[in-house]
Amino acid sequence: MAAQKYVGVTILVAVVMITTPYYYSMWAKRSEKRFRVHPSGQNEPHPAPKSSKTQTGAATERNRVSIEASLNSETVTKDTSSKKADSIRSDSKTNLLIIGRMSSASSATGMLFSKRDDTFYVGEPGHMLCKTVFHKHTYIDSADYLEEMQPQLCQFLGDMFSCDFSSHGYYVDQLNLKGVHPGRRSFGNLNYPITTAVLSKFCQSKHNIIAKVLRFSDITPCLPTFQKYNVKFVFLARDPRGLITSRLRRWGPILANLNNEESDKYFPVAKIVKEHCAWLDKVFNLLKDGPKWFRENSMLVRFDDKCLFPGTIDQAIYDFVGIAAPSPSSPISQSHNESARNWLITHSYERMRELQDYCPEHIYNEFGWLVINNKKEFEKAKNSWYRPMPRDEIIPSYNLP
Repeated sequence: MAAQKYVGVTILVAVVMITTPYYYSMWAKRSEKRFRVHPSGQNEPHPAPKSSKTQTGAATERNRVSIEASLNSETVTKDTSSKKADSIRSDSKTNLLIIGRMSSASSATGMLFSKRDDTFYVGEPGHMLCKTVFHKHTYIDSADYLEEMQPQLCQFLGDMFSCDFSSHGYYVDQLNLKGVHPGRRSFGNLNYPITTAVLSKFCQSKHNIIAKVLRFSDITPCLPTFQKYNVKFVFLARDPRGLITSRLRRWGPILANLNNEESDKYFPVAKIVKEHCAWLDKVFNLLKDGPKWFRENSMLVRFDDKCLFPGTIDQAIYDFVGIAAPSPSSPISQSHNESARNWLITHSYERMRELQDYCPEHIYNEFGWLVINNKKEFEKAKNSWYRPMPRDEIIPSYNLP
């Protein structure tokens, strides 16, 4: 009975979330009151998702991905995938931007599409612009530092969706450099030297045009261009404490040099975290208050969920984008539970609080990340299987039922 009555929380901006034993009882009470959810198995770590409310009417409803889409199941039936594939028009073009920041699971998300024969995939054109055209340090991603390259990044992406690279010779030149071209999986079958005409023809032959972008500090000025090309968006959000922990682990010596106050490229840890939080805030507000067409074509995926439930999240992304998954039997990505909680076991309580406090508390609340207020809560989170909170308290603009 409860399984039939469970009403899923479905939103215009598809936000993939999971529950946590630490906050589940609070979530259950709020959900039952606000969304008329009747949770089952409240003593279990996370409740089994149930069927979603039937959506009818406008085309916008078909773009929604349910929060409750089998988040504790790593398998998707062949029947479901078959129906999804049948619903995809063979003559349709899909334009997609995967937008995140360094260390936000962008590579794993991009790999869902980069090897596909039907896809023209560009991996982080912002890096190429940053390094080749504007001669900037590629490990600094603050908004003020990247501001001057934003218009050209917007232009490149717009031209990419029209398969016109005539104004971007630097891009074609980079593809021909030894060590660069072989790494671009989507262009692996093209012969040297790649020309603008060859690249455009290759692009035009594909059903899907997709790019992963990490240095788009503000996409707002570019929205008219994206609307013209019916672009869909997958935004990747990572807990600031996890993001900075990952960056320090991967690029510690480089970031240490940038942390020197005497450097003309001073970029301390505190600024990295604050910049990331400012970006998260901008994205959240855009998803909340942005144009209707944009909200209807956007999806938000948290890093934590991608790590803990890769198969489910991968399938949800494919469903949202409207592209059939290559195989319903196994996830593209592997589970990386340790990555979702690494910041908890890497730092002392004092260091964790220092990193946490660089970011306004409302950011954690908006994205459903646990705020730790004292050592007792820190130890409790460390000694339990930490999972991010379900975000049941989302602002009305998300058109929750």
